[in-house]
Amino acid sequence: MLTMTTDNELIDQILSVLPALPKKLFGEVRPFEEKDLHPTHLHILHIVEQEGPTPMKTVAEKLSIKKSNLSPLVGKLIEHGLLEKKKLEKDRRVTLIRLTGEGEAFLSNKKQYMKDKMRERLASLTPEDRETLHDTFSNLSVILDKMSR
Repeated sequence: MLTMTTDNELIDQILSVLPALPKKLFGEVRPFEEKDLHPTHLHILHIVEQEGPTPMKTVAEKLSIKKSNLSPLVGKLIEHGLLEKKKLEKDRRVTLIRLTGEGEAFLSNKKQYMKDKMRERLASLTPEDRETLHDTFSNLSVILDKMSR
C-alpha cells in the first residue's frame, strides 16, 4: 500500500541526501583542485559546451545567478585559458563566452575522470542495486523536469 509522504518529510530527506551525493558518487577526491576551481566553474564549462558561444546573460540565467556574480567565475576560467570572451559584432553590449581548445580538453579530461570515479564507486554495488540506482535517477530526472515547468 502506498503511503503519502508529507512535504516536510520529503524536504528533510532531500536536504539530507543532496549534500552527501557528490562525495558518495566521486569519493573524497575533488577533480578540480589542480586549477583551484569550484564545481560551479565546471558547470559553466558544461553550459558553454552544450550551447556553443553563449551570452554571459544566458549562462547567468541557467545558473540562477546575477551576471555580476558570473563575471569573476568566468574571469577565473579565462585566466586558466579555458574560456574566452568576445563582443557580439551586431550588438557590442553582448559578451559571448566560448570554450578554448584547452577548455575543451580540460572538460573532456574531467568528464572522463568523473566517469572513472563513478565506475569505481558503482563497482561496490550489486547488479540489482545498480539497476535500482538507474531507475531512481531516471525517475528523478522526470520529476525534476516537472518541477521546473
